[in-house]
Parts: sequence; structure tokens; C-alpha cells
Amino acid sequence: MHINGNKVNSIIQWGGGFSINKGESVNFGGNSKNYLNIAHGTNKSTIAGLLNANGKNVFLINPNGVIIEKSGTINANRFVASTSSLQAKHFEDFKAQGASFSPVFKPNPKGGNVINMGNINANDITLQANKVLLQADTSFDKELNKIQPNIINAKNINLKGNEVYVDAASINGNKLNNLNIEGKGSMYLNASGYYYNPSSFNAFNKIKNKNNQFKVYKYVGIGSDKDWWHFAKGWNENEEFRKYASEYRLTNDIDFQANCKNGKCTGQNYANYWVDLNGDGIKQSNEFTNMIVGNTYLSSENIIIYNDFDKNFDGQGFTLKNINLYLDDMYNIGGIFGTSHGAKFKNIFLDNINSTLDIWYRDFGSFIGSPMNSTFENIHAKNIKIFIKGNVAEALIGGLFGYSQNNVFKEISLVNANIDTNTNKYNWSDVIGGLVGASTYDKFSNILIENVSVRNKSLDTRTGGFVGSIYNSVVDKVKLNNIKVQSMSQYAAYTGGFAGDISGEGIYSNIVLENISEISDIAEYDCSQTGYCDCSHARYFVGGFAGLINGEIEINNIVLNKIDKIIGDFKTNSNAEYCSPVYAGGFAGYIGYNNPIKIKFKNIYMFFDKNSKISATSTSNEDHIGKFYGKLDLDEGSSISYENIHIYHHENDFKDIMTAINTYQTTTHIYNDVNKDKNYQEFIKQENTIAKPMLPIMPPPSKPDNISKPSLPNITSIINEKPTLSKDDLISNAVWNDYIIKDIDKIKYTINIRLLDKLLKEYKTLANKTEDEQVK
Repeated sequence: MHINGNKVNSIIQWGGGFSINKGESVNFGGNSKNYLNIAHGTNKSTIAGLLNANGKNVFLINPNGVIIEKSGTINANRFVASTSSLQAKHFEDFKAQGASFSPVFKPNPKGGNVINMGNINANDITLQANKVLLQADTSFDKELNKIQPNIINAKNINLKGNEVYVDAASINGNKLNNLNIEGKGSMYLNASGYYYNPSSFNAFNKIKNKNNQFKVYKYVGIGSDKDWWHFAKGWNENEEFRKYASEYRLTNDIDFQANCKNGKCTGQNYANYWVDLNGDGIKQSNEFTNMIVGNTYLSSENIIIYNDFDKNFDGQGFTLKNINLYLDDMYNIGGIFGTSHGAKFKNIFLDNINSTLDIWYRDFGSFIGSPMNSTFENIHAKNIKIFIKGNVAEALIGGLFGYSQNNVFKEISLVNANIDTNTNKYNWSDVIGGLVGASTYDKFSNILIENVSVRNKSLDTRTGGFVGSIYNSVVDKVKLNNIKVQSMSQYAAYTGGFAGDISGEGIYSNIVLENISEISDIAEYDCSQTGYCDCSHARYFVGGFAGLINGEIEINNIVLNKIDKIIGDFKTNSNAEYCSPVYAGGFAGYIGYNNPIKIKFKNIYMFFDKNSKISATSTSNEDHIGKFYGKLDLDEGSSISYENIHIYHHENDFKDIMTAINTYQTTTHIYNDVNKDKNYQEFIKQENTIAKPMLPIMPPPSKPDNISKPSLPNITSIINEKPTLSKDDLISNAVWNDYIIKDIDKIKYTINIRLLDKLLKEYKTLANKTEDEQVK
């Protein structure tokens, strides 16, 4: 249909209503610049086709409502859709104002709605109704054979209603200058919509709102595995996606469908995850993606590409659960997140994360593989399993965090975790910790680790219940309960209940280890392939708190409560020559090591239950065993101090080992079967002076009180709403008499006599028909 107005301003009365069907078009041309379209009848105006008025201004008035469907497109200079009812003076206003005309909107809670699901290209848009809804449709379009959401391309958008709902993904945020909103409601954005229109996030910066009941949710919401699929794919592959949004938040618990039972997972692989985008139930290659956010990969030029996550991520107390991570040599750094730099993570729960590592090089943590310069707060995980299948070299692996550099961790808990190396051959050099693999320049506070087992099998091991290796870090208020740490090595082992080795500068305070069943290293030096070996360079350090302590370090307010056994055992074949001894200590295996040290020990309490064991065996006949340390190595310029050190053990234990500290440096409490309880209660009083971790609820914590989650409108319900109009909402008599009837009177009409008989017959039944049927 082509409409050509002769005057600058044209008014069109659509007696049978105004709609454009799919595949059809209405073109506004001619000399008129402004077209006022008034739809009569009882039906909504539906735009499913093309309304083309390039350079023109189009006004559509329908009190029943206006729906612009996904297939609808509007091209205009200015477009106005309103459910307002016009009075006689409004026609005069239109004639006088032309393009600047705007209907006077009177909110009617029973009036019609305006809904946009289509494409609007205009400099200025005004939508007025009882409910105004801008919706981005990210469903699969079978005709286009792809997902192509609708977009509003406008400089100025004005939305007025009793309720206004804005899906930001429907707006071109780069073109938009102003978004003016009057009415209660909300503005929101989810990851699926943001993926297809990243500039939409800029719309949040252009909003002007006159109603404090209108809520602006300025973040990208993630509420399903489909949302996470778009989040991960967008972040890893699209620079525009990484550019705009500053914050992401979970809006629901997300189940990643691992389907793991008895250590076997038959469901989705998080590292190659499928989402049925087109809904046909058939797996296509473009429907898979690596869900590790901030993954790294090797480019065609053999350059490692890092897409570090560097924004804010708020879990809002929701849970990421049932994740199966199977990693082979396709990936370099792994976890739910891969790498981060300058990011902030908070309020996140993790449950049932199963990982299998079958790769050559890896920084891996169940939550994140390699964080840097980031903060982590209120992160809580349970039921974590990491299975190191083999072929792993120089891996840094932690229950939650792999290789951590210059990060801040506070209010973190990990409950029920198992990290296991089960392979017939030794890996090259693995650093494994219950919480963190390797830590440098980090700060930890308020941490709980409970029911965690770590087993590390590699040629060179660093293994700890909290961290494998830690350097230049600060730790405060940490509790480990029910921990088991085992390593199997050949060339070197650093094994401790808290850390494999501690070095550099650092402060470690208010740390409690309870119910430590085993801390051990079983070393097997195999020379059978060469027939000769020199293992004098080998190193084996095992301690209740740390295998090796070396550097300028303060260690104070430490409790080791009920350690069962600390074992260092070295074996080799008959072809081996001189080998290094094993060092095992109740607190540290070795203090110092070829470097000047400055170490202060203060307020340390250790309780060994009856039949506890500290042992070190090797072929060297020079093994070192001590209640506190296995060996102290003070190079020139070194200093070490002890203050308030207490060791409790049964009278039948440790008779064959040296004390490793002079009597004036420590107080040893030897109990028997009769006074054990008395001594233990004395020990507990001392333990209670140590500050413990303070977590919201341990575990699991509750969700934060201020969860931000938009109440999304029910688009189907809004579309189907039927307005209840009064006489004030209809065309007034003045309008009928002064404009419509007068326009009709100006023109002479003729009728074909052949149709007269039919018209008369229809007239008899006219009163029994609906208004829509009458105008057909």
C-alpha cells in the first residue's frame, strides 16, 4: 500500500483498524512530512510487515494497543505509537506542531499496551501505553536459519506507561543519545541478548527516569546454561563482547548436567558444551563451545592468546553445579574460569565439580586456573574432585585456584574435596594444594578447608593441604580440618599439612590444623634405565605445617591439633650411589635452605594424639627427625626466634627422635593415659586464644539479603491482555463531527446499483454483528 499525502500534515482515519501483515508493506510518501494515523475498532494494531516512511514522521494512535512483531520493521524519521484517545484540540495541535506533536498520555491501568519485538529505525521514538515493553527475541528464526534479535536504532527513545519494561538487548546503545522513561518497571539485560548486541549495555548510561519505582539492573544477567554458553563464547571469541559490560551476575542456580556417579560422568563436558540453539535436537558443530570463561589458546602463529576475565562477577548466592571438566591437550589453563586480571568475584557457590586432567601443561583450579590481581570474596565450594589422569608436566593445581598471583581472598570455604594423581608413571613436576596450587604475593583471610585429600605423584612434588607452594604472601584466620596430604616423588618432595613450601617474605597468623590423618612422601628413585644414578641432589622435606620454610617470615598463632602421622620414606634400587637424606618434623621438615633466613615463631601449639608417628627413612643413614623441625639450616646472616612454643605428646611416643629445639625455646608437655584429658583441655584453652575464620555461615552460607534479580514481564500475557475502555477512551463526538464527518462531507460518493440489493440484505443483520464484522 502506498500513501501519498499532499499537505505537510496528513490525518488518516482507519475505520477498520490499522495493521500490516507479514510480507506486506505500507509506504508513506508524497509531500506530507507528518502522518497521523488513527485506528478505529476493537482490535490492536499489529505490525508484522514493513512500515516504510523514510524521512517522514508517523504517528499511530490506537487505544486498544500496538504490537510490533519480530517480523515487523519500521523506518521513519520519527515514530510514535500511543494508546491515548485524542480530543478535538489534539488535531489542531497536530496541524500546528507537525513533527514535534506528541499525544497527551493519560495512564489507564485498563488500557491497551504497546509492545515492540521488531526492528525500528528512526531518529526519535515515542511509545505510550498502559504497559510498554521492549523485548529482544533471541529465539531461532527458521526462515533466516539463524538467531537474529530485533534492534531499535534510534537517537532518542521516550517510553511512558503505568509499567515500562526494557530489555536493553533490543537497543543499539552506540546510536542512542537519550532514553527517557516515565513509569514503574525495570530495565534489564541477559547474556544471551548481550551476545547478539554487545553495544546494548551502553543504553544503561543513557537512561533518564522520573519514577523511583523503575529499577535499573545495570549488569548482564546469567540465569541458565544457555546464558552461560553465550557468556563464555562471547567473552572468549568477541572483542566487542568484552568491551562494554562492566558487571555480570547470576540470577539463578545453573545445572551444567554433568551426570556424574561413582567418579564417572556421562553428561555434558563443560569444556565442549552443547546447546540446542535451533531446537531440532541434533548436535551441530556451531552449537558447541568451550565454557571456560577467559580461556587461553595457541594461535596459528604458535602464540599463546590470553582472554583474561577483567570485570566484576557477582554470584548473588546462586550455585554453579554439576560440572564435568574433561581437559586434554586442546587447552592450556582450566577451571570454570580460565584466567583473570583485575577482576572481582563474590557471592558464588559451587557444588559437585568433577575434573579430569589429561594434558601436557596446566594451571588448573576448579573455579579458576590462573587468577592475577583479582579479588575473591564469599566463595564457597563443596564436593570437588580433580583426577590427574597422566601426561601432566609442570602443573599448578588447586582445589579452587591453580596458579595465583597478587590476589586477595577472603571468606572462602572448601568442603569435601579430593585431588588425586592415579597413573602408573610419574608426572614431571606438579605443585598441588587443597585450595591453591601455587601462590605468589597473595593475601588470604577467613578461609575454611574441611574434609580434603590431596595425592600428588610426580618426579618433583610440592604438596600441601592449603597450598602446594607459597611465596611472599600474607595469610590470616585459616582453619583446616580433616586433611590428608600424600606425595609420591623421585627427585624432590616438599610436603606439609598447610603448605609444601613457604618462601620469600610473608606473615602467617591465626592458622588452625585439626585432625590431620597423614602427611607423607613416599619417594622411589629409579635408576634401572641407566644403570647408574647420583641422587645426592634429591630433596625430601615433610612437616606437619610445611615441608620447607625459607625466607623472611613471621609465623604466629598456629595450632596443630591431632596429627596422626608424618612420614618421609625414600627407596631406591641397588645401583644408586649416595642419596640425600629425608627430613621430617612435627612442624617443618626443613627450615632454611642455602639462603640467609629471618624467621620468627610465636604462639605455636601442637598436640599429638597417642600413637602419633614422625618418621624419616632412606638409604643415606643421615635422616633428620624432630618434634618441631627435621633440620635447621642457618647460613651466615640468618636469624631465628621462638616464643611460646608448646608441644604435647604421649609419654610412649617420640622417644627415639631428637627434640630439634633446646628446652629454653619450647615447652614440651608429656602426658600419659591418666592425665591425657587434663592436658588436652589445657591445650584447647590455648587453642581458643587463636582467632578463627569468620564466615557468614560455615558452610553453606546463606544468599545475600540484597539479591538483584529483575521480575521479567510475561510477554505472552501482556500481548493477550484485553483493554477495558470507557467512553473517554473512544473517539469523542467533537472529533467525529468536526473532523471525521466534515471530511466525509467534502467528497461526493457513488454506489454501484448492482450492489444495492446486497447492501440492503446485509443491513438487516448489521446490528447482530461485531464492529469488526460490520466494517468488512
